[in-house]
Amino acid sequence: MLDAKTRKPRDQEDINLAWRLVAYVCILRLLCFASAIWIGVEHDWSGLAWFPIAVLLVFAASGFVTGKFCTLLIHLVTIYDMHRLTRKYLRMSVANRERLLARMTPEIRERLLNRIKNHAA
Repeated sequence: MLDAKTRKPRDQEDINLAWRLVAYVCILRLLCFASAIWIGVEHDWSGLAWFPIAVLLVFAASGFVTGKFCTLLIHLVTIYDMHRLTRKYLRMSVANRERLLARMTPEIRERLLNRIKNHAA
């Protein structure tokens, strides 16, 4: 029971990552708010312009929704990048493959090799 309540201290890299993510969410919220204002001014705050304005204002007002949207975008970019890297790896010569694997961190190397193994199966 005590093990579940105790937390390990966060290292500086985790703290920096958390602050960067907070900054990204804040910037996206500010851009959504500015976009809503711009769309409203361009269309004189009337008609069908209220639909995108409402969506952008919800993103701007809610950090939770914006954070989930950012997380979704980051996941999609990561998946696309891994797919691109897998295709590039499969078309390389053996010597180039070895050089590429030598430059990668062990975690990314393991993920790439598992993806290639699953892709080939």
